[in-house]
Amino acid sequence: MSNKIPTISKKELGIDKASIKLIEKEGIDGNIIDSELEIIIKIVSTLKPKRIFEIGTFDGRTTINLANNTPEDTVIFSLDLPKEKINSTKYKLYSNLFTDRDDKRYIEKSEIGEQYKDKQNSYKIKQLLGDSATFDFSSYIKFIDFIFVDGSHAKDYVKNDTEIALQLASKNSIIMWHDYTNWEDVTNVMNDYYEKDDRFKNIKQIENTTFLYLEK
Repeated sequence: MSNKIPTISKKELGIDKASIKLIEKEGIDGNIIDSELEIIIKIVSTLKPKRIFEIGTFDGRTTINLANNTPEDTVIFSLDLPKEKINSTKYKLYSNLFTDRDDKRYIEKSEIGEQYKDKQNSYKIKQLLGDSATFDFSSYIKFIDFIFVDGSHAKDYVKNDTEIALQLASKNSIIMWHDYTNWEDVTNVMNDYYEKDDRFKNIKQIENTTFLYLEK
């Protein structure tokens, strides 16, 4: 898949000296890979955001690591789609029979956020449930310092979640997206934003990752 967005190195991000603590290191399909987990945690450890919004909780592995590497008073809002609503989403979920890739496999899990349950610092996490295309985000508009977009990989949801992320962003916030160059719709939508929308003129792909990074 073609990456049209310019890259930024980890050194340019200024996160090399960040001290972090990672737990739940054994990832499963659906988790971000270990090297990417380290990068996103170094970013929040350096940024020290007070309010984080994560679109896509999955099993909560990233969520608990965000909690463990942010200030005591940081609040992490994490939104995920309950599996009982899997057939009633506003937009069609991603499914590709030729590549065997399907959003539903990440929704039909035993429990949302099971990796952060009863863990130290889980008090920071506020679990939200719903479809990101119909969820009421009004309480969070211009209120969030760090937004991580890692929900459905379908075109309409990538667009929806991206527009939501821009609305959530406070002054000087950071927005990150996962799965650029890894999932077709994510790549195509974000390339299109970069080429046609001035709001994304400064977006970068973090070198050797599937992360996109935008500083507001």
